[in-house]
Amino acid sequence: MKYIIADAKKQNSIILVSSHEEYAVEAFEWEADGFLLLSVNKDNIKRLLLRVLEE
Repeated sequence: MKYIIADAKKQNSIILVSSHEEYAVEAFEWEADGFLLLSVNKDNIKRLLLRVLEE
């Protein structure tokens, strides 16, 4: 998790990808534009957001 946060701080925007249906070309273009793509599980992101709200 610390590695992801460190990477995110270097980027302008983050795109959370919860589906394997994203096209590889689109993903490449997003990364080329400076987006950080994170593959996430919806349940995991819900737990993360709840943990952040508790802090």
